[in-house]
Amino acid sequence: MGCLSGSVNGRTVIIVDDMIDTASTLKFAADVLEREGADNIYVLATHGLFSGNAREKIAGIRKGFLSSIVVSNSVPQEANLDIADDFHVIDISGKAICPIDEYENENGFST
Repeated sequence: MGCLSGSVNGRTVIIVDDMIDTASTLKFAADVLEREGADNIYVLATHGLFSGNAREKIAGIRKGFLSSIVVSNSVPQEANLDIADDFHVIDISGKAICPIDEYENENGFST
């Protein structure tokens, strides 16, 4: 069923999640938010796995209601670039390298 603790009626909603795997949670949340009157949704996830029938579940979210999906490139996204009309991939490679470099420098590793 699903319920919300506040009103989303007439509002834009941003969904933030750690990953989109099968998109079951995303589809469920989108259905609840649309039922409760949200205008549209933006989805942000760190890891876009898109396994199983995720593509079909995302396609089942009404066009125009799903404004955008944004994921990182923690998983290659080349095969998913057409999963939504407005799909964006954020490059996090630089963010991942800095802590590794710092660790190696602090612990005497050399490249």
